[in-house]
Amino acid sequence: MAYFDIAEAFDKALLADDVQENSRAAVEAARAEQEIVDRYTDLLSRRPLGVDYDNVFALDDDRGVFLRGYNSDETLATGYDATRADWTGFAAAMRLAIADLVSHRIKAFDADPGVTSETRGARSITRKGPVNKKWPVGWSDPLRHYDVRQTVFAIG
Repeated sequence: MAYFDIAEAFDKALLADDVQENSRAAVEAARAEQEIVDRYTDLLSRRPLGVDYDNVFALDDDRGVFLRGYNSDETLATGYDATRADWTGFAAAMRLAIADLVSHRIKAFDADPGVTSETRGARSITRKGPVNKKWPVGWSDPLRHYDVRQTVFAIG
């Protein structure tokens, strides 16, 4: 099992309509989940001040995932429920982040970066500059309340 299962109707409905039947969706979901975990993984030996280490999931002796509520076994994650529609908290946020990444990546993969205007049904899209095929703006919004890494501020 995983945080996102394309075979589950509830999870599939979180994807953009034109992505739901894409053959790459399951592979992209697994890849997105692993890459999100990698983004929040850091060395435990750094021990930065202000980090609540009780909320860090240790992957091994050297590395930990700095997401409150995360567990590599999603059935032990905060907010897990046997019924996927009843997931709350971290489990629901992780699933939303994965769905957003999968929808974005599949659409971006199929997009021609040379196209400046494109119409999809009633919507029209205009691109100004390169398309970020991997990490869209706001991809981590559902997870921001679960990030236990210290925010760095500088006053200069």
